[in-house]
Amino acid sequence: MQTAIDFIIQGYKQIEVLKQDANGTTELVLGTDKRTYIRKTLPYVNHAYEELKELRSAQVPHVYYAYVTENATYVIEEYISGMTLQEKLETSGPLGEVQVRNIAIQMAEALELVHKLKVLHRDIKSSNIMLRENGQAVLIDFGAARLLTREGAKDTCVQGTPGYAPPEQYGFATTDVRSDLYALGMTMRELLGDEYHGNLEQIIERCTEFDPKRRPESAKQLKKLLKRRFGWRWQYAAAVAAVLLLLGGGYALQVSRTPALPAETPQVEQKQETAAPQADAKQKSAAPTEAGQRGEQAAPKVQKPAGAVEPSTANILFTMHKTSFKHDTHVIQIFGKKIEPAGYKIMRGESQSLCAICNTGDVPLRNPVIKLSYDGMLVCAPDFSYDDWCGKVLIKPVNVVMTDEYGKRFCSKVEVYIKGALSKDEPRLILDNIGGFYASSAHPSVHVVITADNAATFEQEYSLTTDL
Repeated sequence: MQTAIDFIIQGYKQIEVLKQDANGTTELVLGTDKRTYIRKTLPYVNHAYEELKELRSAQVPHVYYAYVTENATYVIEEYISGMTLQEKLETSGPLGEVQVRNIAIQMAEALELVHKLKVLHRDIKSSNIMLRENGQAVLIDFGAARLLTREGAKDTCVQGTPGYAPPEQYGFATTDVRSDLYALGMTMRELLGDEYHGNLEQIIERCTEFDPKRRPESAKQLKKLLKRRFGWRWQYAAAVAAVLLLLGGGYALQVSRTPALPAETPQVEQKQETAAPQADAKQKSAAPTEAGQRGEQAAPKVQKPAGAVEPSTANILFTMHKTSFKHDTHVIQIFGKKIEPAGYKIMRGESQSLCAICNTGDVPLRNPVIKLSYDGMLVCAPDFSYDDWCGKVLIKPVNVVMTDEYGKRFCSKVEVYIKGALSKDEPRLILDNIGGFYASSAHPSVHVVITADNAATFEQEYSLTTDL
């Protein structure tokens, strides 16, 4: 219908042409509601976008309108603010194992939803995966996508990018959901770099098998493989502890709590641990939140013999990674039109990860909460939750200072809730889930408070450095 095409073409004002080649045109456009969108005009039929209109997922751009004619496809979809993984590789180099694993899990979740719609992406690569400013991965550009055909049907044309596309996309077999898993495996290999040798290698090898039958059979199965408890957590925790010891304490604090025995039971002498001193740091210990609680359940109220040994307790090991920032002059500020005039400059952290929390005790650390309060700096934090190996993680922006016309919220306080338990030597890295750092002074700081169901309150302030 011509009126539908006219609406997509004339109802949105072009801001910028982002990409234009033989496969179509991608534009940044402005709608009548003053919001920014992506408009795609493809010189071929692509019914996949019609199916994607039914999908609601933060890991796939929302398709608002899609209209297909006999020889063209017109699309209006959500604009994703952030950078592609290819851009991140070019600016920061190879990514760490934990971050790649988290990205791969998010992409497996996205593919699980897409494949349920009988849609194959067929062009997964680092330039087609974006990271929102909150660190959430998004699968973009379904220009090469097609609908799953009946068994035995061949692809009508070769699609995909050399180096990522599986052999079957070149005529060796019929493409199916395992073809996307091959491309995701190749992308993981690229993100980790040539020097990587770690726990993800076996998964990558399975995803990139020449024979599709030897690959994971679905995105759901791949997600389960990625969520397995890897042994690297123990080595990582030991490495972190070793580095912190070399730094003479650094930005870490180890606190412990011994649960109180019932009143009628003779008390056992409690061991007090002293944290290493640190310059410009404030450390406090608060009373336990619930006397008698130990591990997974409360202590039974039974009389114990004198001299009974109390079991080990949960210990918090916390380290702050992102303490040094540089003014990022290479970022194109499509968003943040209010934040720059307000005296804030966008900053790039020198570390990929923000902070890490680890339990070095013998019982699980239950439901830790990390509260970050920034002074002289605002952060762009999401308000969303996701599932992790230790439980559900919720991120909440607090004390929102301003919100721009695109819905980005700039806040000075962020709260991270981990609804679950951290086992011994099980590090939980908070990577890029909190992003978009904006500094207003050369010497900002962040005040950190950590609480848990079975640990003493941890409180410490960190001095941050910038090149402003």
